[in-house]
Amino acid sequence: MIRNLLLIDDDEDEINIFTEALHTAGIPANCRWVKNAISARNVSPMPDIIFLDINMPRLDGFECLADIKKCPTLFAVPVILYSTGMNNSMREKGLSSGAAGCIAKTYSIYDLSNTLKNLFCNFGLPFKN
Repeated sequence: MIRNLLLIDDDEDEINIFTEALHTAGIPANCRWVKNAISARNVSPMPDIIFLDINMPRLDGFECLADIKKCPTLFAVPVILYSTGMNNSMREKGLSSGAAGCIAKTYSIYDLSNTLKNLFCNFGLPFKN
């Protein structure tokens, strides 16, 4: 089954890294990219999972997560916080704010691919090996 994913990140290059890692992991997905939560409100089709960068200008990822959780069309979609600076306090804050999980950004396609495989297995979402 092909999943619809949404990446919210102010860095447009991140979508290329992310989609390459999905492909390397064998995860069948259509991945869309928007640069903020406001743009996410009108995404179609509805995403199965949202990946959200924490370090963004104007609205950071935590503020963006709060906005998503207030949006009637997106509040039930699992949100995974995705950041280079992921640490325990960010993880705790994210999970207590309604994130379904937290992963660290990596510049290694291989490492990100393995992280995504583990994440999809933990959510019980199929992918091909």
